[in-house]
Amino acid sequence: MIKSTIDTPLAIAWYDDTQLIVHSKYDKYLLLDSDNNTYSELTTPDKLTELKPSIVSMASNLHSLYIATDTEVFSINLATMQGVELVLQMKPSHYISRLNAKNDKLAVTFLTANNQNSIELYTKKSAE
Repeated sequence: MIKSTIDTPLAIAWYDDTQLIVHSKYDKYLLLDSDNNTYSELTTPDKLTELKPSIVSMASNLHSLYIATDTEVFSINLATMQGVELVLQMKPSHYISRLNAKNDKLAVTFLTANNQNSIELYTKKSAE
């Protein structure tokens, strides 16, 4: 087992089978190679830098990186790390605690005033 040398990682998501995207404390997104514990800084849009202080969770699938703040979920093209889009706005009093992405589905775990823990599953609709 290799222990990462990245100081204060705040959120992680898989980039591919061996690399992780790390949201680090120091205004950076890093690409960490999990096989040899080396990392490099990712060039990301300004919008991601604006979101950094409020990020609570990240998840990825083969195409997108999903980034959650307390009440919003954004996506970015995983191959280019460009094109930040708002994909989900939570209802008032719903606060996101975790994301999980698989294929075309996104699971959002959130807290509400009425329920301590709820999960909603979203599926990307096909173009018709």
